[in-house]
Amino acid sequence: HNPPGYVSVPVGKPLTRQWSPKANGPAVADITVTHLWRGYQLMLLETTLKNRLTKNLRLFPSEFYAPGIRSVQLTDEIVPPGGTTTLYTVVSAGSGDA
Repeated sequence: HNPPGYVSVPVGKPLTRQWSPKANGPAVADITVTHLWRGYQLMLLETTLKNRLTKNLRLFPSEFYAPGIRSVQLTDEIVPPGGTTTLYTVVSAGSGDA
């Protein structure tokens, strides 16, 4: 089901990258894009974040903001070792800052 005004865009090969809450810090999680919806001015990315640590990972939505990111939502802010959560990100589209 697509949100009104958005079309689903196939992701194809899963796009995974390592993530750290600190610049140049060690990777604490893997983030994989699982779904993408595109509208006229915005894109919605659904990603899975997997905890790489052997302890709980505490996440804050503010850690995922960057230029062009309009909104961030996590399904869980505490992820157990090896566990996953879903991260939704709304990004500016078509303006060159996405």
